[in-house]
Amino acid sequence: MAAAGKRMIGGVNWEEQEANKRARHDSPVTQSDTDSEGEYEEAENQFVEGLTKALELMIDQANERGKVRTAAHDEAKVGIFYSSHKQSFSLAFYIRRLIDYCGCSNSAFVLMLVYMDRVLSSQPLIALSEYNVHRLTMTALVLATKYLEDEVRTNSYYARVGGISTMKEMNKLEGAMLSILNFDLYVDPEEFDMYQSFIYDVKGKY
Repeated sequence: MAAAGKRMIGGVNWEEQEANKRARHDSPVTQSDTDSEGEYEEAENQFVEGLTKALELMIDQANERGKVRTAAHDEAKVGIFYSSHKQSFSLAFYIRRLIDYCGCSNSAFVLMLVYMDRVLSSQPLIALSEYNVHRLTMTALVLATKYLEDEVRTNSYYARVGGISTMKEMNKLEGAMLSILNFDLYVDPEEFDMYQSFIYDVKGKY
């Protein structure tokens, strides 16, 4: 529980973050510092836009094939990924939140997309939609982070960041996706490069 007067979102103290930002802005900076920071922010924005567009394209493709979300509720293994309602915030906002608070590299998000595509390919009852994209995204990112990164957070933390109700539910989502993937999280370099290129190229092609 957050201390009184503290602004906590996803286990992160926003007041401390804002104070750190102000401290950085108050420190003397050179032109090269600002140039590098601007380039980094631009690259990050492009990555967020590309990843969001890739997921939106996958949703559109599922809609074009005529898949419906209700089909998944007949199967307990896949129904767990579905929410009863659409989220009120944009997908881009959600992706940005995960980047800001999950503390993982962009490579983990590339693996996330690979895992999601594998799940969708192996489970005909799962059609990516506004009803499941957030849960599938968060679960795949947790798997990717644990597989790739040296430092990981607890599932309780990931649940708070991703809007999952409890750690227990996050555990179930993780287990369900691992089962669908047959516990195979390896991604070869060529496959990784293909999905990474897709993220950066999708905006200009679709």
